[in-house]
Amino acid sequence: MPLQPTTLTPAALARSLADQAASSESHEPAFLVVYAGLTNGRSWCGDCRQAEPFLNKKFADPERNATVVYAGSPQEWRSPDSPWRQPPFNVTNLPTLLKVTSNGVSATSLLVSS
Repeated sequence: MPLQPTTLTPAALARSLADQAASSESHEPAFLVVYAGLTNGRSWCGDCRQAEPFLNKKFADPERNATVVYAGSPQEWRSPDSPWRQPPFNVTNLPTLLKVTSNGVSATSLLVSS
């Protein structure tokens, strides 16, 4: 399935992804991509803009399940109170790919090296 944006709250999204992973007959994980917010239709984060084509290609397969959330403006993201910085997601860098299985959440930072 292509990347699918969501507007669920972090708590609702955590429950939804955990339920999805637990109910998967094939034991396939659910994936969550955390990007920076959009400004004028583009991410304000350069690393997010660079990672987007890779992620679009990776999740173009209809068998893959991936949800996208936007962590907000620079001020919202940088706040220690950002809901994406809190459990169960604990995101520290943007963009981040989270793998959700019935055993929990694991994160991979997608920072682009220069």
